[in-house]
Amino acid sequence: SALLPAPLKALMMQSDRFRALRGDVGIYVNRGGTIAWLNNSNALAVVDTQYPDTAMDCLNGLYRQNERMIDAVLNTHHHGDHTGGNGVFRPYTREILAHANVPGLQRAAAERQGSLNRQVYPDHVYRSSHMMDAGGETIHLRHYGPAHTGGDSVIAFDKANVVHMGDLMFNGLYPFIDIDGGASVRGWIYTLRSVAGDFGSDTIYVFGHAGGGSEITGSSRDLDAFRAYLEALHAYVESGMEAGKSLDELKTAESLPGFESMQGAGTFLSLAANVEAAWRDLNR
Repeated sequence: SALLPAPLKALMMQSDRFRALRGDVGIYVNRGGTIAWLNNSNALAVVDTQYPDTAMDCLNGLYRQNERMIDAVLNTHHHGDHTGGNGVFRPYTREILAHANVPGLQRAAAERQGSLNRQVYPDHVYRSSHMMDAGGETIHLRHYGPAHTGGDSVIAFDKANVVHMGDLMFNGLYPFIDIDGGASVRGWIYTLRSVAGDFGSDTIYVFGHAGGGSEITGSSRDLDAFRAYLEALHAYVESGMEAGKSLDELKTAESLPGFESMQGAGTFLSLAANVEAAWRDLNR
């Protein structure tokens, strides 16, 4: 830690929820999707905002080290555990930025959940890629197509060589495949393969979620392992359909061969839910 800039060392000492990664970039871990931050003397940026209470804790921690206006809040996608704190950050940030599909997906999800009055949407959107300067660091946003949702961004801090995957990565955990929100299992497989090819072997990846005992950051090997799970899921459902099996029959599997260590969280993050999502994806 002796090589870390002073603000990062201070954040590390102040709370075990803050963790420095490399360069001016670190993460904040609490309820909801992992937050990443860039903190230097000339820029302050945040990726994802979790929930209002955790967003306030994160904001207070960052503000104690850097009192400048936040240059940008970047949302990796529209889900509430990544955008729920947008309203907390809104008065202290110059802009909220996300993929062009996020506002519509966020609004549609809020209508289904009865939470329209709690939404804070992006100020600006992009379609395929967007680049911004951040005090000597360059932040790159890329959209590879439908995957976890229809509006996922991969957000890279180029100089630090840190990449936030949002919920494109559930490390060791059955993912949420949001078919209603534009997800595609085949698109997700393509995205993970493309991202691993676009960045180097020493890139640090930040994951949206991880199972107990699995890390919230990792390498391209973790991307490859999760992609292999999605490929196995797709193959299992596709071959089952071709064999004339029903969805209910396919959902009885307790695990997929080679992926027995995958963890679940209730019925929401489960193999059965993944099988149903893959079934719906293949039947579109």
